[in-house]
Amino acid sequence: MAMQFDDSEVGKAKASLADLSTLHANSEIRIGRRRSADMSVIMRVYNSGVYINEAIKSLLEQDYKGKVELVIVYSNATSDNSMRVISDNLSGIVARGFSVKLITTAQRGAFRAFEYGIKAASGHFIAVLDTDNFYYKQKLSAQINFIRESGAHFTFTDYQTVNSSGRPTKRVMPPVQKEYWKLSNIAKFYYVDMNTIMFDTKFKKELLDAFRFLKSDIYDMCLEDYLIGMIAGLTSEINFIDAKLNAYRVWAHNASNFGGDKGNKLDGATRIATHIIATYAALARINAEMHLTSRRISMSVSATISDKPLKLSIKRSALLRK
Repeated sequence: MAMQFDDSEVGKAKASLADLSTLHANSEIRIGRRRSADMSVIMRVYNSGVYINEAIKSLLEQDYKGKVELVIVYSNATSDNSMRVISDNLSGIVARGFSVKLITTAQRGAFRAFEYGIKAASGHFIAVLDTDNFYYKQKLSAQINFIRESGAHFTFTDYQTVNSSGRPTKRVMPPVQKEYWKLSNIAKFYYVDMNTIMFDTKFKKELLDAFRFLKSDIYDMCLEDYLIGMIAGLTSEINFIDAKLNAYRVWAHNASNFGGDKGNKLDGATRIATHIIATYAALARINAEMHLTSRRISMSVSATISDKPLKLSIKRSALLRK
């Protein structure tokens, strides 16, 4: 049922968003209820105008009936119409009963945007919805029910890959392994995707404690879902739900589609290798400070390059040793 909302409040927010020059880094706009939410959904926005309407629509159509907070982390390096699209959706979001918290940041990448988002999130449960993906109707309720019934603190799920038009396609990532909790499997197969995760305030605290040690900009390139999955595995917090609850879009501008000619594919694979190294360095730093495991973590990433044909393949691994 639609809830009453203060239309003047939405109007003031739209006026603020209309002049982005007034929104310096670390600005914050709040719209809707001020009480803590049951569920916070983090949406990171950087040149996201192409698909953001579809992402927001999927959130508004959730069958979950609790108090939802949408935390928008907006990069002030954005140069497209993303903010106008968000502004156009504000009335509908608040009328649905959601609260909105919009934070502007300097552009430091997806990992830092996620860090800012979880710091701002007030919900007992936290999930992520990237603007080029979308949720299926039961996404939030299914994971929340699982956490409540099982006592889990961190969950991830399977997902459906779709093409640029939103039509189902084949999987991009390898299937989740039977022993999915093992660090070696998480590292090798990289099956914990950001849009499939949900965790509670206990795991949020663990993440924020860990992120305290990653202040240097050398960690800005971390693959946040890869890092979080490995942390969850090491702390025995990880739980897999065998259900496709969201769609992962493979298109020209995301990390899973190197696309185009062979040179572009090589550039994309090289970039991913750099991100993996930063992620492994972050995990090593966190473990050195927090002692997530008493065993020694051995991590490696190797690249095999050939020029005829032009090709780069990457192998990654992480093991626990005595």
